[in-house]
Amino acid sequence: MEGSTAGESMLVILVVLKVVSWKFPREIRNIGLRSAIRQLSQWKDRIVGFDIRRSSEKKDGQGEILMKYVLCSREGFKQPTILSIGADGSRGETRTEVIRRRTSNRVGCNARIVFKRVGSGGFVVFSLEERHNHCMCSEVSKTFLRVKRKLDLGHQIFIVKCAKANIGPIKSFKLYKEMVGDYSKIGATSVEFCNFRRDMMAYIETGDAHLVLAKYRQKKEVCPEMYFEYDVDEYDHLCRVFWADPEAKRNFARFGDAMSFDATYSTNRYSLVFVPFTGVDHHKKCITFAIGLISKEDVKSYAWLLENFKKCMGHVPQLTVTDQDPAMKSAVAQVFESTRHRFCM
Repeated sequence: MEGSTAGESMLVILVVLKVVSWKFPREIRNIGLRSAIRQLSQWKDRIVGFDIRRSSEKKDGQGEILMKYVLCSREGFKQPTILSIGADGSRGETRTEVIRRRTSNRVGCNARIVFKRVGSGGFVVFSLEERHNHCMCSEVSKTFLRVKRKLDLGHQIFIVKCAKANIGPIKSFKLYKEMVGDYSKIGATSVEFCNFRRDMMAYIETGDAHLVLAKYRQKKEVCPEMYFEYDVDEYDHLCRVFWADPEAKRNFARFGDAMSFDATYSTNRYSLVFVPFTGVDHHKKCITFAIGLISKEDVKSYAWLLENFKKCMGHVPQLTVTDQDPAMKSAVAQVFESTRHRFCM
């Protein structure tokens, strides 16, 4: 196969694995082993209907691969995990117990292909077992093959956009199904959607504060009337955030005679307390004047929020209602000098 291309080489391999009685050329040249295995996996999944997995390999002293085994994914049998437990409940040799029983699709299939290195020019097919002891996947089941369960760039962009709209991976998967028409046309399963969302959240775990600040800076550039301030602690961690959009500022200008603010009972995953500034409009409905996030419910944090509220709105409300928190009481008296401070019941 000196003059054959990589695609032709893998097509010949595919035909043999499909158990067609054609003569198989023994030598594979002008193609890397990793590329050969990757192309082999993609071709046989789409046409034949079975998965493969790479097994053991032999290397020389320099780490070069001498022999590589590629097996059917249903080769061998799943071995249960065994835990030895003594008579007194401790680990011993008295009796054994299966930790967890799992279903497995392995049936001891012996279909395999073995590549052997020849010099530095390429690999030869050293051994080939064509026969499977199980049926191939049907057209309906081909959706769950490994090559079909990979997210391309379009899937990833769709999941990211759904995440920005606070849409979870499962609902994103169902929305994508409505777009393409059928589950078999998605090209992935809901597990891949969930795994990508998990990996995305793990990637931004250490940079989530920077993403929040960048987002509000962008909003402030688009809308100059947007008010946004933040503060960091001695460890350069985000500890205080305050923002108010133009609509909230207009609400305060119209209905800001009385204002109430309170902190949530529990914190979120970032250990930040949510502090909304609310009022009542002429329809007796609650409206939001501003939003704050603080890491500590102390006088300094509440005073920082009220200072930014005063700076944002231009004046203080005539009446401020809070609960009987001593830190709130001290902060209101310190910043809102002219307001009437009352406790809620």
